[in-house]
Amino acid sequence: MLYFTPILPSVVMQAKIGYSFIICMGANMATHLFFLLRATFRDCNRKYKAKKAKKKAKEIKVDQDDEKEVTDNFSVLHPKPMPSELMDK
Repeated sequence: MLYFTPILPSVVMQAKIGYSFIICMGANMATHLFFLLRATFRDCNRKYKAKKAKKKAKEIKVDQDDEKEVTDNFSVLHPKPMPSELMDK
């Protein structure tokens, strides 16, 4: 770090500039790391919600298919009378 700025003759000034550079670079890296992690968590959250919604839609579709199957079975077991059969009674 002392050789960071060999232009300055003072070692104390070189150390101050070196530490200020380290602080600026650390702040820059922390900022970018924050935005990277925020975007990653946001993407993971969106993917989780989409997957959850897809699973819920699939469950609803299965439930609807089951209901349709039940009503189809009911109509096979208990057929509706034809209009001509109603007229004969």
